[in-house]
Amino acid sequence: MNNESGRAINWDEEDLPDTFERYQRRSAPLRAHANLESLPLATVIEARGRDTIVSIGGELRSARIASRLVAAKSLSPIVAGDAVRVTALPGAHLRIDALEPRRSVLGRFVGKTDTRSSFDPIAANIDLVVLVCSPASPPFRPGLIDRYLTAAALENLPFAICLNKNDLGVTAEVEAMLAGYASTGVSIFSTSAQTNDGVDLLMIALEKKISLLTGHSGVGKSSLLNAIEPGLALKTGSVTQAAAGDGKGRHTTTSARLIPLSLPDTYVVDSPGVRGFGLGPIAAVDLLAGFPEVVAASQRCRIRHCRHNAEGGCAVEAELSKTEFGIHRLASYRSLAGGYPPEPGLD
Repeated sequence: MNNESGRAINWDEEDLPDTFERYQRRSAPLRAHANLESLPLATVIEARGRDTIVSIGGELRSARIASRLVAAKSLSPIVAGDAVRVTALPGAHLRIDALEPRRSVLGRFVGKTDTRSSFDPIAANIDLVVLVCSPASPPFRPGLIDRYLTAAALENLPFAICLNKNDLGVTAEVEAMLAGYASTGVSIFSTSAQTNDGVDLLMIALEKKISLLTGHSGVGKSSLLNAIEPGLALKTGSVTQAAAGDGKGRHTTTSARLIPLSLPDTYVVDSPGVRGFGLGPIAAVDLLAGFPEVVAASQRCRIRHCRHNAEGGCAVEAELSKTEFGIHRLASYRSLAGGYPPEPGLD
């Protein structure tokens, strides 16, 4: 398909509009039974199904989620960063009996438009979302950036892009895309875990926050964390170049982990690499949270209640079509809003 500027739009399966059912992103507090406020608080470091590692009193302990807390519509009701109430059991084990209210949560929708689709939380109680990407290996994919940016905006979370592996070389096209995101208020970092370039600036941004590092498999999140905190010695891996890998990398982190850094009050959540990120059904007014340039241009549309979907007099189309970044963002907005039928590969 060609847009009105004549530029062919390339689509990618993972960038198709989301069709998942609605699900409450920030779940209500979970209680195995009433009157649990007197139980001690712990912070979830890592969760794998019902088995977790928690921090309590400065000590790491294993804990198992109470059966009554396993929500039918959530793949994991408790995630890294959650505050929980625990009960001591015989044998030095703990049981998680309550999940405290979350001040923020970031996750994705999984499944299709049936009763199995659900919101899958990645991390809770975070202060900053850092999407780590690569200029070439795996490929730079702004479609994924748009969805993460929108999800973060819906939670009122600051969002940053970290272009890792800058030692591979950065094309003018990628530079232009990053400049475009910077113009919308997104913080941009350029780093190399191999040469330590830019790592000091990223560390400053992470200080005194709980930050989620996320992105495609193979972008070097674990390598980047090893550069930030050499003592971590996190497992790393190379990008899979076989047909099945499609240059998207392979997972070296298998579940999200809350990691304390040596900086005061500084934590990062190292999350597994993703191959797709579903936003779920989203109202147009909510989607706009991730597209501030669409909001700004829409004030000049000549049509009342303009849908920015090729209507005459649409200022959004006229203004965003002036740059490659704007062309991408308009196509991405329309894709997520369902303005055009899905075709293969917006990135």
